[in-house]
Amino acid sequence: MSKLYKVQPGDTLSKIATRFSIHLGDLLAANPGIRNPNAIFKGQMIIIPEKIGQGRAQTSGGGRPAAATPRAPLDTLLSLEYLSPFCGASAEDKNMEFSRLKHVADRIATDHKVTRRADWGTMKPDLSKLDMDGCYNTVVIHHTGDGSTQSLAAIERKHMQENGWSNVGYHYIVDRAGKIHEGTPLGYKGTHVKAANTGKIGIVLIGDYDHQIWDFSDDDLPAVQLDAAVNLIKSLKTFTGTQALGGHRDFVPGADCPGELLYGKLGDIRTRTKLAGPKK
Repeated sequence: MSKLYKVQPGDTLSKIATRFSIHLGDLLAANPGIRNPNAIFKGQMIIIPEKIGQGRAQTSGGGRPAAATPRAPLDTLLSLEYLSPFCGASAEDKNMEFSRLKHVADRIATDHKVTRRADWGTMKPDLSKLDMDGCYNTVVIHHTGDGSTQSLAAIERKHMQENGWSNVGYHYIVDRAGKIHEGTPLGYKGTHVKAANTGKIGIVLIGDYDHQIWDFSDDDLPAVQLDAAVNLIKSLKTFTGTQALGGHRDFVPGADCPGELLYGKLGDIRTRTKLAGPKK
């Protein structure tokens, strides 16, 4: 079974591979996020795969050692059995979970073709001003609602310029075509539930889903958008251990978000994702 190892001073990938009697190619295959094998750092979390190869590792065409056998140890590392030890109160536990969540964010971005924050934003976030937050237990659904926040640029402008926040407050934004965009990276506390953001992953669906007779800007909820959100939530459940799902209004008395139409879909989303309702 794969396990985690914290890089120590003086470590290299070759030394780590030798210490655990595994092939360097297998170690690299288990850590696809390491793009430069010569640039690991103290405290970095490395996946140590189970021993699978025989003999000396072969090298690929670019000189990079190849794995002896195709495998996917990252699935094992990101599974829930690895989650509970890292959700303690100590700084070391939090740092370990923060490191793990970087792998989670990369995996989710690949699986769901997420547009990363740096690829769509026009304003640079200041992550140094955000608190770390990794032991997620709840997904909170929002809609953008009435007003001028019907685009990525408008959301960014409102949150960072008008509100003065360090980044977009939601962790993920799902547009009406079903495309997913990253906001605040996993591992950092979002800004989407007033005074109660800890342990919550914020997902906003672009659209006005609070239908009112006098409001001609209301939107219908596209199936492709809802399906994209559901599939994203399934992955978040798998890789973060979140257990519940609710709407913004469940946590902020008097809030209308995520609108009557989308709020009415939360029961179906919970059924499809096998998540519980929010704790009152």
